[in-house]
Amino acid sequence: MKVATAHGPAEVVLDEVEDPAFLLVLTHGSNGGVEAADLLAVRAPWRCGSA
Repeated sequence: MKVATAHGPAEVVLDEVEDPAFLLVLTHGSNGGVEAADLLAVRAPWRCGSA
């Protein structure tokens, strides 16, 4: 979904599971973006279901 911010629209991505055990929120730094290598590296195993 898109969320309006003072700097333009922000994208919110929700990865839902059937029985959640916790909530993890990841964001990029002040000069980063949603395609930042560290965010993609942390997110990849969870999206594939291997973590």
